[in-house]
Parts: sequence; structure tokens; C-alpha cells
Amino acid sequence: MKSKKNPKKPNGPMQQSRDTTMPRTEERTDPMGSTAQVDMQGMDPGAATTEQRTFMIQRIFTKGVTFDAPQVSDVFGKDWKPQVNVNIQSNTAALPDNMHEVELTITIEAKMNDKTVFTINIKQAGIFIIQNFTKEQMDLILGSECLKILFPYAREAVTDLTSRATLPQFYLNPINFDSIYAQQMQQKASKQGN
Repeated sequence: MKSKKNPKKPNGPMQQSRDTTMPRTEERTDPMGSTAQVDMQGMDPGAATTEQRTFMIQRIFTKGVTFDAPQVSDVFGKDWKPQVNVNIQSNTAALPDNMHEVELTITIEAKMNDKTVFTINIKQAGIFIIQNFTKEQMDLILGSECLKILFPYAREAVTDLTSRATLPQFYLNPINFDSIYAQQMQQKASKQGN
């Protein structure tokens, strides 16, 4: 019976090989349990840096809320069939220590019989730690992934405000931020091509 020999250990400090290829997703969880997941599908793996990439939620907060319902009493007891206009905007700002503030602004105006029933303006913001991504990846994270994280908070606030006004609960439809971001990139590319 042959005895198995242990492999020879190196004398110097142990070296570990690191896989620097880009994973399909980057996932980070904040202390409150929210998870930020970035889909890296279709991005160039060769563009990844050897440094560890970080995408973390530092803080999510409501930056501003306004609710105005000048004609709300006129619709009580009537069929609730408003014409709703939703406008969405976003802004980003770089902060120290690889932090970025992303602000999602949603403005909603609901009308019935050409009268404004209510207007809502919500600014939902978040601070994210983002580092060691390429510029293309950074633009995608700020222009889409962060907005996906912020949107459910703004959506919940809209529903809460309308219910407090004793109106039928109003739910914002899901928004495809990836599609919006892709359209913005196409428009930007077409402008640069002209």
C-alpha cells in the first residue's frame, strides 16, 4: 500500500490566483437588506479592471414631496377615471470617496373633465458607493440600475399620498429604465454622428 505524499508547500508567502474576468452580475447588499444587482450582460469582459468593483447602497432617502389637490372634493362620489400625465427626470452628482448621489424626480398630474384633481412631485434620492467600473459601466449604473432601486420607494410614496387624500389608490406602472437608458444612448450617438 503506497502512502500519499503531501504536496510540497512553498516557503514564501502564499499566493492566490485571482479571476479578473467580469462576472455576469455584481451584487451588493446594504445593512437594511436592499440588494443592488448590476447586469453586466453584453459588456466587454476585457474592459474590467483588476481592482475589486464595488456597488453599494449607502443611503436611500426622500429629498422632497409636494402634494396639491385643489379639486379633490369635486370627484368624490363620481367615477374615478382621471387622465394622468407622468414625467420622470433624473440627476446625478459625484461626491467624495467614490460616492454618487442619484436623484429620481417623478411629477404626476391627474385631471378629470379638464380640472386638475391632484399633482404630486416626489424627489427620491440615494447615495451609492461605486468604484472600479469602466465609464460605460458607470454610466449604465447611474443611468439605469440606481433608478431601478429608487423607483419602488417613490412608487410607494405616490400610493400613500393618494390614499391619504381618500382617493382610490394610485399605482405607478413599472418603468423599464434599461429601455429608457438605451434610447438616450441612441439619441446621444445620433447627435454626435450629425
